[in-house]
Amino acid sequence: RFGATRVSANSPQITPLVKGQVWKTGETYVLITDTGKLLVHYKLTKKLLQRGLRKHLASIQTVQAFLKSNGAELMVKA
Repeated sequence: RFGATRVSANSPQITPLVKGQVWKTGETYVLITDTGKLLVHYKLTKKLLQRGLRKHLASIQTVQAFLKSNGAELMVKA
């Protein structure tokens, strides 16, 4: 089956990405600024209240894979 993925009962599920969430990965924070059907806008920062940050655009699956591989913790729920 092309594109089929299996999810075991023991694998942790990533929380769906929602506007306003703040994820912590090591020393870096990932701020979710906007989400759509397939893409998400986010900002990367080392300080939470830093201004003038560049927005990044990636697919939701890519961002979730990044968060999962770096052991991200959800700091602020939207």
